[in-house]
Amino acid sequence: MLLYSQEENGDCVSSEEDLFILFFLEQNNRIFQTLSEVAGSPDPTLTQESVRAMGLDPHGDRLFLLHLLEIYGYDTLLVSEQLCCS
Repeated sequence: MLLYSQEENGDCVSSEEDLFILFFLEQNNRIFQTLSEVAGSPDPTLTQESVRAMGLDPHGDRLFLLHLLEIYGYDTLLVSEQLCCS
């Protein structure tokens, strides 16, 4: 998308702002694509592997993911593997 807009505008030098926009656009698409796939599957469970596939941290981004699931109404279970023993 960025390359296309640069070709159309004749601007071959991407700015730092363009790179940030592209990064977050791709990140957003990856997150919502994965959430949609998981929610539509027979076992709607968001595992640590699927969280990593979205480019997120299973522990550090847990609250963020819980908010996304709640706000957008995804009927998905978020699995957490505890790092500590009982």
